Amino acid sequence: MENLRFYIEQWYIIPKAIFRLCFILLNNAYCIPTYVMWMILLSPIRKINPDAFWRIEGYFFHWLLAMVSMWSWSAGYDVVEVGDDIADCIDDKTLVIANHQSTADVPFLMACFNTRKNILPNLMWIMDRLFKFTNFVVEVGDDIADCIDDKTLVIANHQSTADVPFLMACFNTRKNILPNLMWIMDRLFKFTNFGIVSVIHQDFFIMSGKANREKSLQALITHIIESYIPRNRRWMVLFPEGGFLRKRRAVSQRYAQKNNLPVLQHVSLPRVGALKAIMATVGPNTLANNNSTHIKVSDNPKNSEKIRWVLDITIAYPNGQPLDLGTIIFGNRPPCKTTLFYRVYHCRDIPQNEDEQTKWLYKLFEEKETMLDVFYKTGAS
Repeated sequence: MENLRFYIEQWYIIPKAIFRLCFILLNNAYCIPTYVMWMILLSPIRKINPDAFWRIEGYFFHWLLAMVSMWSWSAGYDVVEVGDDIADCIDDKTLVIANHQSTADVPFLMACFNTRKNILPNLMWIMDRLFKFTNFVVEVGDDIADCIDDKTLVIANHQSTADVPFLMACFNTRKNILPNLMWIMDRLFKFTNFGIVSVIHQDFFIMSGKANREKSLQALITHIIESYIPRNRRWMVLFPEGGFLRKRRAVSQRYAQKNNLPVLQHVSLPRVGALKAIMATVGPNTLANNNSTHIKVSDNPKNSEKIRWVLDITIAYPNGQPLDLGTIIFGNRPPCKTTLFYRVYHCRDIPQNEDEQTKWLYKLFEEKETMLDVFYKTGAS
């Protein structure tokens, strides 16, 4: 009823939605081919001076993600960032883990990352394979200044397609985050309009399903060794739930009941394979990890190449109703604020034993569940 009243009072909502759709389509039609053409023209530099090429590519990538972060901001959807200060991990190798509720998750993450220097150019997403084809943000919690220039793993819950644009919007305000970001995303993202950009930037596309699990994790390790480390990426973004909350909730709850685990409503139980692979490859005690893990790691990175921080982001939408990419494009919901709560952990404080890592990640998402439950009931973060 509230939304209906809003549409009646705001009679111009449909013309505005049509205008925004046309603008975003034009924005994509202009920016993505421009990026691809510049990368083709600059490809000789990749042979002569690879470091210079990837530094230039990072800035182009940052500008593209800043474009995505602008979609949510211009629609009036705010993001609130709370929790730990992430300054220490901005320039370090960092795994980012987030809960995933809707298609709006990624635009919101982009919006947040866009504000930090050097994150987006050096970011790698692990995302669904489909993405290859394919508002305002309030930040609270720890200060993330310490991890902005460090190797950092970013972990976030995943609710919708709006998550990433909001993250981009937040990261965009920090210098050097977006150019040095690597996303870990579902392989489907490869087939979206932005897929070609992620392929060139060398983000990682992970395949879902039991049949592909071991193969995907080994491919992730190879990608970290052959791309993340040589490109000197800093932040690595991971959504451990493995999909949007609405798709994962029922499966997660059945699994929890069967295995005597907490039954979660606002997040789903995380998948731990990618975290274990990352910690085994660029964790603080890589040598020790290699002796215990079943995943093959051929080389041991230098200390400067190891992740120093884990930045945990909890994404909370108003009233527990996630925005999505369509909402961001059309701007058809009343302006609102999305809250990002930050907690920063030093990587040495993360358990190195695989079983303990599983318990740690499960506990992290149980805490997200409690935090989101309180937030949705009281509005307090």
